[in-house]
Amino acid sequence: MDARERALMRASVALGLLVSTLKKHDLGAPLSLDDPLLRDMLRQLQENLQEAQANHAVSSAMIPLNRAFAQGTLINAGNVGALLNHLKKVDALLKDAGHPAQAMTA
Repeated sequence: MDARERALMRASVALGLLVSTLKKHDLGAPLSLDDPLLRDMLRQLQENLQEAQANHAVSSAMIPLNRAFAQGTLINAGNVGALLNHLKKVDALLKDAGHPAQAMTA
């Protein structure tokens, strides 16, 4: 396993932790982005994606998430579910990035 594959694996774990944490949040309540744990998970995800030299699709999919954390301190209740759905799309793209041959034949 090369360094890129290890970084992709770490990014996948970081993304999974972020999704798991958000799933525990009450979807009917606003989400505070000031939580240091959430910010640390996002930072780890970003660092691992950068180290893995994630493809353009993954990088592009991360833009709205990065923007949400950079611009605000609160996500409205209705947008928490949308954020989770967006993270699931990033996860699918991340898995495809780790298996380029399979993604091309599918």
